[in-house]
Amino acid sequence: MKPLFRNIVIIVVVLAVGAAIFSCTGKEKGNSASPAEIGEISNMAMPAETGKSDFMENFKTLDVYGNEVGSDIFEGYKITVVDVWGTYCGPCIQAMPTLQQVYEKYRDKEVNVIGVLIDAQKSDGAPDPDKIVLAREIMDNCGADFNSILVSENIMYSVMKDITAIPTSFFVDSEGKMVGKMHLGGRSLSDWSSAIDEIL
Repeated sequence: MKPLFRNIVIIVVVLAVGAAIFSCTGKEKGNSASPAEIGEISNMAMPAETGKSDFMENFKTLDVYGNEVGSDIFEGYKITVVDVWGTYCGPCIQAMPTLQQVYEKYRDKEVNVIGVLIDAQKSDGAPDPDKIVLAREIMDNCGADFNSILVSENIMYSVMKDITAIPTSFFVDSEGKMVGKMHLGGRSLSDWSSAIDEIL
């Protein structure tokens, strides 16, 4: 097992314990994925990365639909809300509709929202079809159409090392540099609005 993804497995286990402490009670549902969908996900391959990142200013990964995503996702936005979540985490799922409201309210004001999904990869880093399908179902059920990405090596070593429980959220600027501090737990729409308006 590669050291990187051994660390991811350890973090997911630690976060699962932490999630229980923070009342993470999300339950996995049986997925209705077709064999073709499972096959499509099984063929998804994480893109290669070069260099290192201090935070999120240099990464390449996939979103939950297999599209390649890089740090240029932040370009054109004053700030991006980044929400770290997992499919097993009840509070993460409960927070998603509010994040969608933030996305809808602020997308025309140069504010974006993305998720970072921490439990949808196997120990070798490859996307896990069952978890990817579950994540898609969760997002669809929550009406969340903002992007959600997988953990790349650079994200692992620059961001995940500071995550102790989920949901955790933070802001980054147009270059992927963190603005302000990390926030543990969900927020109301009014709390999100106050935080965003203060930065803007």
